[in-house]
Amino acid sequence: AGKNNPLVVVTRLGDPRNQKIGMTLWQNGVVHEMHYSSDLSWDDVLPALASRKTGISMPLFIQEGNLWWGLTEEEFENMAINWRSNQRESGQLHQSSMSMKNAIYRRPAE
Repeated sequence: AGKNNPLVVVTRLGDPRNQKIGMTLWQNGVVHEMHYSSDLSWDDVLPALASRKTGISMPLFIQEGNLWWGLTEEEFENMAINWRSNQRESGQLHQSSMSMKNAIYRRPAE
């Protein structure tokens, strides 16, 4: 990642019954670390990533175990816009988070 390009790495550790999720953000050469407790899930983390308030843009990479997943900037923008447009209707929150997960769980182009 270039010096001015934010890079987010989300890690998911432990077995599914005791997940620990952490997020590390590099921006302008500065590392910011945010750690989530084990009772949080992707449904808690992804809305924060898509929030306009976080100021996080691309690239976004996901690490799960030894596998790395990536989103293109266009994919992330669409994902974030979909979340923001749906967050006004509480009934759409879960559906939106699921579509975000589906977008992430793909191997980046080689």
